[in-house]
Amino acid sequence: MNLRRPPLQSDRYEELLVNPTLIALSRARGQIDCGGLRFLVVGYGNFDQLVVPIREGHVSIALERTADPIPFLPRLLRLLEMHGFSEPSSDDTG
Repeated sequence: MNLRRPPLQSDRYEELLVNPTLIALSRARGQIDCGGLRFLVVGYGNFDQLVVPIREGHVSIALERTADPIPFLPRLLRLLEMHGFSEPSSDDTG
């Protein structure tokens, strides 16, 4: 498969602006009556992006469009926990 790789500047903006904004909006909605936010999946044209909020910020992983991101979650969460990163509590706001 020949995927076009976005420029590094695009990745930087995604990590600094897009993902934190999506997390903030989704977390605010989730805290109203959905029990919070566990993760996001963004379906771009060429790939999917799994975004997991953690207390220290967020982790994002790009996956081929044919990959199902949900089975990656338990292993990713275990790895984060093993390395000292933690999921935000329900009262964390950012």
